[in-house]
This record gives sequence, structure tokens and C-alpha cells, in this order.
Amino acid sequence: MDWHSFFQTFQNNRFFSKFRQRLYKTLSLSESPIGFVVIAAIGLISLGLFNLNNLIEPIEQSDSDNDIVSSTASADKANSGQLDSLETELSGSTTIENQAVIKNQQEETLSLKRNETLIDLLVKRSKIERQNAHAAVNAIGKIADLRKIRPNQSIRLKKQTEAPEKLASLKLRTAFDQEATVNWQDEKFEAHEETIDIIHVNHLVEGTIDDSLYLSAKRAGASDKIIVDLIRLMSFDVDFQRDIRKGDGFTIYYQRSYAPMFNDVREDEIISASLTLRSNKLEAISFTTDDGETSYYDTQGKSTQKALMKTPVEGARLSSRFGRRKHPILGYTRLHKGLDFAAPRGTPIMAAGSGTIEMATRNGSFGNYIRIRHGNSYKTAYAHLKSYARGIKKGKKVKQGQIIGYIGTTGRSTGPHLHYEVLLSGKQVNPQSLKLPTARTLKANNLQAFQTHLQTLSTEIEQVRIYAAQQNQTNIALNIAPNSDDSSTLDTQ
Repeated sequence: MDWHSFFQTFQNNRFFSKFRQRLYKTLSLSESPIGFVVIAAIGLISLGLFNLNNLIEPIEQSDSDNDIVSSTASADKANSGQLDSLETELSGSTTIENQAVIKNQQEETLSLKRNETLIDLLVKRSKIERQNAHAAVNAIGKIADLRKIRPNQSIRLKKQTEAPEKLASLKLRTAFDQEATVNWQDEKFEAHEETIDIIHVNHLVEGTIDDSLYLSAKRAGASDKIIVDLIRLMSFDVDFQRDIRKGDGFTIYYQRSYAPMFNDVREDEIISASLTLRSNKLEAISFTTDDGETSYYDTQGKSTQKALMKTPVEGARLSSRFGRRKHPILGYTRLHKGLDFAAPRGTPIMAAGSGTIEMATRNGSFGNYIRIRHGNSYKTAYAHLKSYARGIKKGKKVKQGQIIGYIGTTGRSTGPHLHYEVLLSGKQVNPQSLKLPTARTLKANNLQAFQTHLQTLSTEIEQVRIYAAQQNQTNIALNIAPNSDDSSTLDTQ
């Protein structure tokens, strides 16, 4: 049978004839909206069944793979342990990452305002939850004296990432090189002290006195603190009211510290200093002996520190000397048994030497009065004080140079001044003509070590001078106007 006869017979078949009629009917229905929706729905269902079949195949494949992994894990349990370990590490890394987010919070630096407490700064200005702020302040108060916080004190803080109303850390500077810190750890604040990174350099200041030591040293670049230290250091041998002349020279070599984090500078101790007064040169070099005691010595190894200071008041004018004079109030001539130093009311008075306070009370015409007992049968007395320094009382031990009181005009006095006496074996003597022994003289190994130290120091200072001169020549070559600070001062590591 040929193909034509086969299709003719198939078309005449009863089943095929019914199928054809229904197909025509369906196609005719597609022209109506209902028919179109029905046909579209059939198509979507078919497409969904086709995609479901494609999804079943990967799932079956995955189940097959899991069966393989399961059978492998049962054969080797160590692999399962490694997987558990890996999960633990991943979990730990997530925790570390979360902690890192807290640590990397941007830090705020705020300055404490006048009459503002630390709690006010945290709660009102930084919007920290009050309970959280109190917990942080209580924690930091265990390692820092919060009573010493002053206006403009810098406070550094970080907030928690997930809870910005709570602190992650709080930092408060307690000293030039120390900072009190609290961190939020294990649901509480942990407090500890941190050391601030400091850079130490040596600084040289030298020049010629044109008017006063203070003004000349100030123009050369010395700070108030270093100038005061120089005056105290040289006050055993120099009367700064009478001995200083125009044309005298000075050299100060001292240590300076930098705190880069805070852009802060601190003037430390003088390493060496010299005053050239006409033809007389006074030198003081810091040296630590083998027993750990640090003091100042001249080039011969003799201590520059005497038993008593020559002037117990800085910047005062000698208004009356030791000897017979007409009393300004009583009107007749009598022996003036001390020195009078005129200075503004409230000027600090220093202990002329180390010792023990015998009296710190009102004493007749002397007004407010202090007497100190020193070694070697010496005593010193200070009269007409406005007031006493804190802690000064009978039996108190004081160190040379310590502030003990303030100039006033109590008792029989015509104006603010200090009446200063030196007593030797109970009798007043002239402080200006008194020859006092040095505190110590270096010997043997200490003297040898000091001479080596002195040579090294002299070489170092000379190198600084050479470098400064070269720097000035470079500035001249570049037509840079020399700065008085640059020409007379220099920092060295």
C-alpha cells in the first residue's frame, strides 16, 4: 500500500475524524477572549511541567552526590572533624570581624567646657545613655583622679557600632606620657593605663644679655620653665639683681619631649648650663653618680648646690641690706638682722635649703613667719608673709627650692616684701657674706666618669653649633631671612 492510500484510509478513520473536528472547534474558540485565556493557561502549565522536570534532575544528582559524601565521611570520620573545626574557625572569624568594626569606629575628641562635668559631656553633648556613661566614668575613676580634670581637658571617645548611644571606649590623659583608658569588653568596662609615645630631643639655647636674663633668654627661644630652672640652678652663686650686666652670655642645653599624637611639647631637665658674668664663667652639668643620685656639678666635679640659696625669691629687688639702718616705722637707728626683698604681693617664696620647719605661725612684729632648721647648725627665717603654701606646718620636711609661702605685708611692715634671715648657731649673720660649703664633690670612679661625660657633652654641643652655623649659611644663600629662634636654638636627637 502506497503512502497516499495510507493517509486516505487514516483520514476516513472514525477516531481521527472526531479529533479533527475538536481541534477545529478549539482553534475557532481561540478567537474569543475566553478561548485565548484557556489556551494560554494550558501553555503555561506545560511550560511549568517542563521546568519542573529540569529541576528534578539536579536535585536527584545532588542527592546522589550527598550519598557519595556520606559514604565517604562514614569511611573517614577525620574529615568530619575537620569540617567541624572549619565551621568553628569561620564562626570565630565572624566574631573577630564584628569586634574589628567596633574598634574601627571613628574617634571623637572633645574639650571639657568651663563648669562642665565629664558626665555632662558624655550625656548632653555626645548623647551617651546616662547609665552607660556613669559606668564608664566609674571605671576610669578607679585609675584617674577626676578631680584634677580642668577646662579644655581633651576627652577621646568611640561609640559602639550597633548601639551609638553606648561607649566602646573612653580615654583621658592623666600625664604628659600617660592616658587612662576604659574599653567595653564582656558586657562591662575594663580600665587600664596606656603609655603615650614620646620623642626626646636635646635643645640648645644661647645668646647675649642685652637687658635682663629673662628677656634675653626668652628672645633666644627659651621657655619660662627653663629660664626659671636656670635661675634656681645659678641662684647659689648669683645675685640676679646685682651680678647680671649687659653683654654677659648664657648657654642652656636641655631635653625637650614631644608627644606627636597630641602635638604637645614638654620642657624637661637642663642637661648643662653656663653664665658668663664679665670674666667669671659659672657652669652646671647634670650627672648621675654610681649610687643613682642626680645633681649638678661644675667642671671640677664640685656640686653647684650649696647648703643655702643666695636669693629665696625670684625676680625680687633687694630693698634693704644687713646692717645698721634707720627703722622706717620706729624712726631710730637699729641693727637690721636680715635682707629685705621687695616684690609684688603673692610672689612665691622658696625654702633656701632642705630641712625641717620649726615654726609656721604668727610671730609678733614679723607677722606670718616661718623658720626652717637645716644641717650644720644653720637656720633660715622668713617674715611678713601674706600666707603659707599648702601643707606647710611645724615638723614638715621641705626641699631646697620648694614653695613655702607668699610675699605679703603682715606685721610691722610698710609694704609687701620678704624679710629673710640666716642664723648660725642661733645668731643672725649676713647671708651675702656667708661662705657655704658645697653639697658634694665627686671622687675616684665618679670623677673619672664625670670627666668622660663632660667631654662627650662638649663635643655634642659643638656639633650642634656647627650645624646651626651651616643652616644659617644655607638660609643666607637662599635669601631666607634669619629668624632669631633659628639662629640661636636647635633640636637634636
